[in-house]
Amino acid sequence: PEVPSFWQVYVTVDDVAATVKQTEAIGGEIVMPGEETPYGTLAVIKDPLGALICLGHPPAGMS
Repeated sequence: PEVPSFWQVYVTVDDVAATVKQTEAIGGEIVMPGEETPYGTLAVIKDPLGALICLGHPPAGMS
């Protein structure tokens, strides 16, 4: 299937899990809960208008 074009913002946060929890508390949608990757902890949330926002926290030793 064809995927429509979209934009996506990446934001570095101090605590991905806490930010995901706060997003849920204010009615945001969790697209991908926090998961560990070689690049650190990543999650994806969606705002009420449908914009995707990637949350990330780098692994230790990487800034």
